[in-house]
Amino acid sequence: MTDKELLEHIIAYGMAKTETEKNVIVEKVRGMAPEQFRYLLQCGSKSDWWAQSQILIALGYPCVKPALSGLFRWLQDMNWPGAFPVRDEILLKIDKKELLHSFSSALREAWKTGDSDWLYCLSLFSGDIGYSRDDFSESDNAYDILLFHGAMYDKDGDPIEDYMDKYLQLLHEWGYPRIDQFISYVIAMLNIISPDSIVWDMHIEIIGMIPDRVLDEKIREYVKCVHEIHGR
Repeated sequence: MTDKELLEHIIAYGMAKTETEKNVIVEKVRGMAPEQFRYLLQCGSKSDWWAQSQILIALGYPCVKPALSGLFRWLQDMNWPGAFPVRDEILLKIDKKELLHSFSSALREAWKTGDSDWLYCLSLFSGDIGYSRDDFSESDNAYDILLFHGAMYDKDGDPIEDYMDKYLQLLHEWGYPRIDQFISYVIAMLNIISPDSIVWDMHIEIIGMIPDRVLDEKIREYVKCVHEIHGR
C-alpha cells in the first residue's frame, strides 16, 4: 500500500457513515508497513485525529505494536481529539510489561522537554495500569522521574508549596548515580534561588555528590542549552 492510498483510506474513514464502511476501510489499512503508522499518530490537523484514533482502536493490539511509543504521545494533552480513546481502549488494555519500554521512553522524553502536562498524564496512566518502581530494572530509573515529579506537584498537577524540600530530600536519599538525570535541573535551580537561602546550601550539597567530570559535562550542556534558547 502506498502512502497516498493509506491517506485516502484515512480520509474515507472520517467520512464513512456506517460501521460496515468503516470496517472495510480498517481491513484495507491493516496490512500497512510499520513506518506508515506515522499517518495515524496525530498526522495533519486536529480535526483528523479522531478518525486516526478510531482506526488504531479498530486495528487493536498486537497490530499497533510498531506504534506503541507514538501512542504515548497522545497523552501529552488529554483534551486532544482521540486522546482518551487511545489511552482507555488501547494502552490500558495491553499488559503493562509489554508497554514498559515505550512508557520509559515517554517518561524520559517528557522530562527532557520539560513537559509537565505530559508528565502529569503519564503519572495518572501509571497509577491506572499499576506501575511501581519494582516493575523497572535497577538500571532503568525512568520511574524515578514520576517520583521526582510527584514531589513537586499534587494529585491535580498543581505545584506543591514546599516542593524544593521534597525533591531535595529525594535526591539526598537516592545519591549518585541515581540522580544523574536530574543534575541539569539542580544546576538550573541555582540560577533562580538566592545564595543566602537554606535551599541554596542544600542544592550545593547535591552538587557535591557528583563526580567532577560528570558535573563539568552537565554544566557545559546546560550553558549550551541556555545559549540556544537565547539565540547566542
